[in-house]
Amino acid sequence: MSLLLVFIQVFLQPFDTSADAPLKVLGLSGYGFCVFTAIMIAHYLELVRFKQRDKKWFLLDEIVALTFGMIMISVMAYLYHSLVFNDAIIDLRSMANWGLYYALPFAPLFVPLWAYLRFSFSKITFDETISAGEEIKITGQNSDEQLNIKWPDFVLATIDSNYLDIYVRGSDGNTEHHVIRGTLSGLVDQLPKARQIHRSYLVNTAYIKKLSGNSRKGAAILDHYPEEVPVSPKYFTALKKHLQSRP
Repeated sequence: MSLLLVFIQVFLQPFDTSADAPLKVLGLSGYGFCVFTAIMIAHYLELVRFKQRDKKWFLLDEIVALTFGMIMISVMAYLYHSLVFNDAIIDLRSMANWGLYYALPFAPLFVPLWAYLRFSFSKITFDETISAGEEIKITGQNSDEQLNIKWPDFVLATIDSNYLDIYVRGSDGNTEHHVIRGTLSGLVDQLPKARQIHRSYLVNTAYIKKLSGNSRKGAAILDHYPEEVPVSPKYFTALKKHLQSRP
């Protein structure tokens, strides 16, 4: 019922012909400003997080961003409603009730649209800078699992159940295969220059020889790895552009 009253107040207010109707409409328009401000704050924090993670963004990050954005919108709208319309005292209990009875019912309508717009206007990029002498320590979930490699020797990693298959170029030029227990997202944090091109594959793009197929069904062929590596549609265009522009 409260949600219906909000809709009636917002959408029927412009048809009010009373003398103070313009002021009421102007006051209600402040909710749009609340949404805009909350999204801008969330977007700024996303950019900070994005840079901290060496320009990597995952599904969990997107879920957290959307959730935080909705919380920010709820808080901003609550503050505006309480201070402008009701001149009420701010307290956590009423803020929680506002989020539960007013903001949460809007989430199934707003979040899918927001997620769609974010996906439609977002762009995946590959930024690669290789340091020849950089040595990296990779650790698995088991305490005795540790692999020391130099970044340029890393070729590819793929996940199979709870185990990572890591392929590196050995000192003799042959490919070495190592298996450790872990997750692909955990490996990303340890290999910040590696690029994910599929939900199950992490690669060093310097080893990609050829990109075949199209954005619907693409594959990459790498040096020092015998099989084709699938490329997800969302990564294909960015990867193709990166390969065309690299030296």
